[in-house]
Amino acid sequence: MWGLREIVIPYLVEKQPMLQFNYSQATNTNAVYPDVTASVGTTQVLLDFTQSINKNTFLGVITTLANSPTVLNPWLVLQLTGSSVPPPSGQYDVNIWQYTQTYLQTWSTQATIWDQTDFTWDGSQGGIQRDVLLSTERAFVSGSNEYPITQYLLPTNAGYYYTYNHP
Repeated sequence: MWGLREIVIPYLVEKQPMLQFNYSQATNTNAVYPDVTASVGTTQVLLDFTQSINKNTFLGVITTLANSPTVLNPWLVLQLTGSSVPPPSGQYDVNIWQYTQTYLQTWSTQATIWDQTDFTWDGSQGGIQRDVLLSTERAFVSGSNEYPITQYLLPTNAGYYYTYNHP
């Protein structure tokens, strides 16, 4: 009897290269073509890093955009200082969020009567509200606790090879 066989048809998925951040570099610049277009007028986005090897998180990195994304040109050109990326070198998953900054009201601007208010005043300065997940990317962070990696271009076929300088 003839059985059903699974046929796998390969297809190409074009994916952007891994983002590169260097902890020792003054400014890091990366471009991302997001899955969701940022709102017009967006000037900053929020990055949440999750380390691949142990799932440690480094959350709430506010990043300035070097461009103004639009519907016709949704690219996000991220610029952030090296000291704002996670210190441990390695590979990370990075969630890129459109966000809003939340602030606490003061009693003078509160619109409810004192004994009818159930708002808890905890003394904090507000927080960050993650509104829209724009993209999830892979990133490599270097420059803090690893040995240098050098990339060389092969002249014969335009390929690359790498050397890892370990003492």
